[in-house]
Amino acid sequence: MTVTLTIDDNQIIAEEGLTILEVAKRSEITIPTLCHIAGTVSENPCEICVVQISDPARHGLKSSLSTEGLFRACVTLARDGMDIHTNSDDVVAHRQERLATLSQTHFGDCKAPCNLTCPGQINVQGYIAHVAKGEYEEALRLIMDRNPVPFSVGRVCPRFCETRCRRILIDEPVSINHLKRFVADWCMANNIDLDIPKDKPTGRRIAVIGGGPAGLSAAFFLTRKGHDVTIFESEPKLGGALRYGFPEYKVPKEILDYEINAILKMGINIRLSQRWGEDFSLQDLRDMGYDATFIAVGAGIDQPMDVPCTDKDHVYTATQFLHLINEGKPLELGKRAAVIGGNNIAMEVARSLRRKGVEQVTVIYPRARIEMPANQRNIKEAEKEGVQFLLMASPVGICGLSENDSRLKLDLIRMKLGEPDKRGKREPLPIPDSTNSLSVDTVVSSLGQLAVDGLVRGGELEEAIKISPKGMFVANPRSSQTSVDGVFAGGDAATGSKSVIQAVVSARRAANNIHSYVMDVPKAPADSRFNFTRGKSFDDVALKNFDGIDVKLREKMPERPPEVCVQDFDEVKLGFTEKMARREADRCLSCGCTAFDRCDLKRLDIDYKVNINKTGMGKIPWYPIDSDHRAIRVDRN
Repeated sequence: MTVTLTIDDNQIIAEEGLTILEVAKRSEITIPTLCHIAGTVSENPCEICVVQISDPARHGLKSSLSTEGLFRACVTLARDGMDIHTNSDDVVAHRQERLATLSQTHFGDCKAPCNLTCPGQINVQGYIAHVAKGEYEEALRLIMDRNPVPFSVGRVCPRFCETRCRRILIDEPVSINHLKRFVADWCMANNIDLDIPKDKPTGRRIAVIGGGPAGLSAAFFLTRKGHDVTIFESEPKLGGALRYGFPEYKVPKEILDYEINAILKMGINIRLSQRWGEDFSLQDLRDMGYDATFIAVGAGIDQPMDVPCTDKDHVYTATQFLHLINEGKPLELGKRAAVIGGNNIAMEVARSLRRKGVEQVTVIYPRARIEMPANQRNIKEAEKEGVQFLLMASPVGICGLSENDSRLKLDLIRMKLGEPDKRGKREPLPIPDSTNSLSVDTVVSSLGQLAVDGLVRGGELEEAIKISPKGMFVANPRSSQTSVDGVFAGGDAATGSKSVIQAVVSARRAANNIHSYVMDVPKAPADSRFNFTRGKSFDDVALKNFDGIDVKLREKMPERPPEVCVQDFDEVKLGFTEKMARREADRCLSCGCTAFDRCDLKRLDIDYKVNINKTGMGKIPWYPIDSDHRAIRVDRN
């Protein structure tokens, strides 16, 4: 026997005895469900599969739902002559209401807080799970899906992710970044051929100006999409800030070379010692047949000290000094040095000075230590290596000395913090009649960096590029494109000095935009920001969630003693052993949902535009833990 019915104006002949949901499925008509399992009837139905039946009384039906005319498709039998609508206004409104109700009691982390805090949106929980199982190559591949320079990032990252590791609420955060470094180093030590897959060739050519972290990352992502990429680098070697900005005790050259070669093996072309504005221009690149250009020159121009200076032979800027150090150039630095500035680069300068034999290194900063922009870890490491700090002081002049015990006199003035401005920020002000002097042999200033210190040289296209008042290339935050068509910018060149992982993110975004531009296709939709979380804030989590979890402190990174470190530029942190990495990975609480990418509730909330922020978390239920099964412990919390 058969029945004839209509679903969304489609006439269907179906077997008698089937539910509306079964008929729709066989006819390739989608009716959403959450709780339905074939062959069963839910005791607490989700009511997401509701449909609207015209004139239900004709078929002897009476709805038990809040909206008249709506019926659950999973239990209502299809009958002859039925006229069914699966997406009427009443159906959509009912589904939205039910989804909002279900979402109110949905409790958990869709994405782990560490994932959300990472600028790179790397699947932290996923790669740590691989480490815990000894799957190190798989872990590195997962990391490199979004971060192609894990060897370097694993050594210099500020570790945003670790500030929001739920393990903090028990003892200490998981050493996420050290685990990233471990899998990268393990793959290098075991000569793993990553053999990164690429899409088929597109026939499009992209020029990347700059071979630092942003340029290398953009080249990686663009090559992976099948484009023909060439990097134009002004230096004799690739690496940019990773090679010339970080001392070797932070990023060893052997590690960096391996990392760069892993990227170049994808088939990326390189042209070294090519200076933009001297050896080529943007017009030259167009004439060579490049379909788009990505500017990734970094921010390598130091902001000058605005103080009188009569002896410039022994006064350096931070990037100039670190470049000379990384090139191995001989320097006569003397016994005493002053570093002006409190950023991360200033800390690397100070630590490098100690390694070059300078006995007394003093960092001078016009604010309190807590206000220094440098990462507190970097400040502590500098302090352990004998670097001194002179705070609430600012230079007012530098002049040469004729006496033998020192070469320079650095004039300083004491500072105090003024009244708060509209932003609540207190600017340092000089204290009258408080000047004194410091005798030193070398001064290095680290007051921030620019990408451009004026007009870009090269030609008409260069002159048309807009430069911000802060000396950065102006790029549209959505399209990454500059004021010149087909010319894009990213990394520190567009954002100012930020972390390496932030440069990677900027380059990845730009690569996606460049792909859309050269292929003339719409941009891929951004990742949904949909996310449930345990509590309204990171700390708003009931501690009973952590019942049964023992306190287990994080593994301590093996390090060389400070008194030994200052004698050379060898790496300070020695890396985890395999046993340490496995133990550390086992500390991960696996906060995020492993089914996030295939979650039906997430998909339906997005499709039906349910505002989970407006809906709120509602009353959070607490379910008893079921340990009746001898092999399975069921914890629905």
